[in-house]
Amino acid sequence: MLKTLLNERFQLKLRSEMKQLPVYVLVIGKSGLRMKESIENPDATEGPITRDAAGFPQLPPGHSARAMMQMNGRVRISGRVQSLADVAALLERQLARPVVDKTGLTRKYDFDLDFASEANGNQGNTGVALGGSEPSQPSEPPPSLVTAVQEQLGLRLESTKDRVEILVIDHAEKPSEN
Repeated sequence: MLKTLLNERFQLKLRSEMKQLPVYVLVIGKSGLRMKESIENPDATEGPITRDAAGFPQLPPGHSARAMMQMNGRVRISGRVQSLADVAALLERQLARPVVDKTGLTRKYDFDLDFASEANGNQGNTGVALGGSEPSQPSEPPPSLVTAVQEQLGLRLESTKDRVEILVIDHAEKPSEN
């Protein structure tokens, strides 16, 4: 339906092609996987969201859920009942480069990933506002995203080139007035 709308409104002509581009390949690290295997519980109730000592929300177990929050120069991505393909997609959005899952793992996992915000000067808070006391300030600076993935998840991001499917716009026109 969207393709038809774009075609009619903009005379948009698209095609896909494969192109050799820089990617990250996600593999299991030398020290082994550090993510906890999920215990999926479709009957679990969501319950209240609580915060840890740093002020980040804690997701309840048993549900497929993801959350991301940035606060005081730190970012936390939490996931419950997530596949490695889901993790690769989350990392891809953070790294602005395709991430290809080559772990071979097919189960679902729970994880919390803490790393430094790329906007180092950003001291503002973004994300879910939860009641309670002010969050405490962490004592040591957070690691980079690539380091955090290795240390906290037991995964490694290897920079390489691979064939990736891209969309090519062959033609588009400015739409006429309504």
